[in-house]
Amino acid sequence: MTAPKGRIWPQNMHRRSARYKRNLVRKGELLPEAEFCRQRGISRAQLALLLKRREAFAVTVKYRKCYPAVLAGPSLTRRRLTKLLEQLPPWLPPLIKYDLLTARRGSLGDKSPVQLVHRGDGYRRALRLVAWAQEEWR
Repeated sequence: MTAPKGRIWPQNMHRRSARYKRNLVRKGELLPEAEFCRQRGISRAQLALLLKRREAFAVTVKYRKCYPAVLAGPSLTRRRLTKLLEQLPPWLPPLIKYDLLTARRGSLGDKSPVQLVHRGDGYRRALRLVAWAQEEWR
């Protein structure tokens, strides 16, 4: 029996999520641990400290931890993204954190928070979005 169009069946949700995460790895938007550490110039011990301080997060893809490539970017961007991450609830699923940071939003002028952190006014708008998400996800 095939699922009717327009409906998401529970047995297909896991498969779709896994495919989405694999595509993110293939496109280089999620990096394996070793590559993330190499690009950021840190050791695995330093990565563990970042995770503990909630300055980074991991998405599990095929039993491997992968990290958002945007968190390995330039230091100014990283500092501002870290401030955004610190405001998110710690129990929020990693994939939702990733989408919140990278998905384009009409309220942000069809840009993502990651695209806005370079400019002061855009960064403040991104902070407001994260504050809204924090309230919404309580």
